[in-house]
Amino acid sequence: MIRDEQCPFCENARLTIIQTYKHRWISCNNCGNVQRRQKARYAFECLPDFLFRLLPGRIGRFLSMSFKRKAQGEDYYDYYLAGAETGRATAHGTKWEGETERLTQRLADLGVDLRGKSVLDLSGGPGFVAQELSQICRKVVVTEYSRLAVERMRKHLGVDAIRYDYNCDDISELVEEKFDVVLIRWSINFCLDIRGMLASLKQCLNEGAVVYVTFVPPTLGACLRWQFDDYTFLVLYHPETMARLFAEEGLLAVARKDEGAYSYLQGPRHKVLSPFVFPYRIVNRLKMCNQEVSQKNLAMLFQWKPAAQGAAGAAADASRTRAA
Repeated sequence: MIRDEQCPFCENARLTIIQTYKHRWISCNNCGNVQRRQKARYAFECLPDFLFRLLPGRIGRFLSMSFKRKAQGEDYYDYYLAGAETGRATAHGTKWEGETERLTQRLADLGVDLRGKSVLDLSGGPGFVAQELSQICRKVVVTEYSRLAVERMRKHLGVDAIRYDYNCDDISELVEEKFDVVLIRWSINFCLDIRGMLASLKQCLNEGAVVYVTFVPPTLGACLRWQFDDYTFLVLYHPETMARLFAEEGLLAVARKDEGAYSYLQGPRHKVLSPFVFPYRIVNRLKMCNQEVSQKNLAMLFQWKPAAQGAAGAAADASRTRAA
C-alpha cells in the first residue's frame, strides 16, 4: 500500500505497488488500472562491464543491456520502429508482412469496411499498414512520435505522415480533414490522458466514424514481461475504464474482442531473463492486483455519436466495475 495518493481514474486511495526490476507499477485496488513509474536506480546498473564480458557469447552483452539504463525518448522509438532495414520500401520480408490483411479481416469481422474511407492511423509506425491501406482507402494519414520515423515514412514509403505525441500535442491542430475510421493499435497504453486526447480527436471525426483500439489491460504478467525495458507502457487500462472514458466523450463501445494472450516468459529474450524474473513473481504473488501471469490483449470498437455523449458518459460511469 502507498499513502497520500489517489487513483486518477476513480479517486480511490487504496493503492498497491507491484515491484519489478526497473519499475514500480501502481495498481488501484478499486478500479484495477495500473500506472508505471520508473525507478531512480536499478539493482545491477553499477556492475562493471568486464563482469558481463566474462559470460559466453552474446549473453553478457544481452544481460548488460537488460540490467543497465538505456536512453529514453526518440532513440527508443527509432529502434523499435526501424526493425525493418532503413530505406525499405515495402513490408515484404519484415515482421509487418501480412499485418494489413490481418487488420482488414479483423475490422471486417466487426462490420467495418475500409474501402473508400478516410483513415487516421495514430502511432502507426513504421508505416507499412498506412502505405498498403492507401491502395483501397480514399485517404490515409499516419502519425508517429519519432521525428526520424516520420521522415522515413515520408521518404521511403510515400505516406502522409505527421509527428504526434499523445501527451503533448492536439491532434485537431495537426490534421485538417475529418476521418471515417481511426486506428489506435497497441499505443493507447502510452497515452496518459485519454479524455484529453479524445476531446481533440472527436473534432477530426465525421459523425458515425469508428475508432478501433487494441490495448493491453492490467495483469501481473504484463508488468513482469516488460520489466527490463526502460520505456514501456505508461498505463494498463481496465476495459471498463476504457469504455467509460470513451463514452464520456461521445464514443460508444459497440464491440469488444479478445486478441489472445501469452505468458510473461514467452519468447527467447524472456526465457533468458527468467531467472531474474522469478524473484519478482514471488515478491508480488500475494499483492492485491490481477494475478494472471499472461499478458492479455484486447480490441474494442467505438462509434462517434455526439448526441449520446452526456447520457453515455453517465451510464458508463454508473456501470463501472471493480477489476477482478
